[in-house]
Amino acid sequence: MIISHKHKFIFIKTHKTAGTSLEIALSKYCGEEDVITPISDKDEQIRRNLGYRVAQNYIISFGNYTFFDWLKYIVTRKKRSYFNHIKAQKVKNFVGKRIWSEYYTFCFERNPYDKCISGYYWMKNNNNIPLEKYLLEKAHLFSDFSMYSNKKNKIILDDVFKYEDINKALNIISQKIGLNEELNISKIKAKGSVRVDKEPYKKLISNDLKKHIDEVFSNELDCFNYRF
Repeated sequence: MIISHKHKFIFIKTHKTAGTSLEIALSKYCGEEDVITPISDKDEQIRRNLGYRVAQNYIISFGNYTFFDWLKYIVTRKKRSYFNHIKAQKVKNFVGKRIWSEYYTFCFERNPYDKCISGYYWMKNNNNIPLEKYLLEKAHLFSDFSMYSNKKNKIILDDVFKYEDINKALNIISQKIGLNEELNISKIKAKGSVRVDKEPYKKLISNDLKKHIDEVFSNELDCFNYRF
């Protein structure tokens, strides 16, 4: 997740949408006051090798604490912080109405069926659970609708781009945040080598699994008109 005061934008990072590659690319344009949340050591090394800014300013200042934040701090003595995959509503609460309304806010979404398959292969590095069993139990982990909407299921970001249209989206984002060049993630291969098998999701998803994904991702399917 990135909050750029330099270019006045807030990027919310969703799951399995090239989010790490995009936040690495965006780090190139961040200033010293901008918020950049930590990523894995391997991906942080990519940022260092490219000469981009790494994680910084992600600890939230006491001045932005709510009453409940103070209660948690008193009990745990742990400071609040921005983090990977934080919900937009939480960011909005911390930065305040003025910044939220003035800054350009955006994220990406992905076809839920394709997203679930990608998510399975990403997690497969840590287990050998069969695809259908895993997704029947864990598909909800990849649903991000609540990350960019409020409790009334209203989207609160300026733009939710489709992962399938990422090249067009990068051009739009570059213009809206005032870059003098177009964002490019083609040379950033963060997490890109996880899945070797590229078989289409239609061949991998059974009728029962499709029904389950339809239920879990009902908001995404309705809002973005994704189809199997």
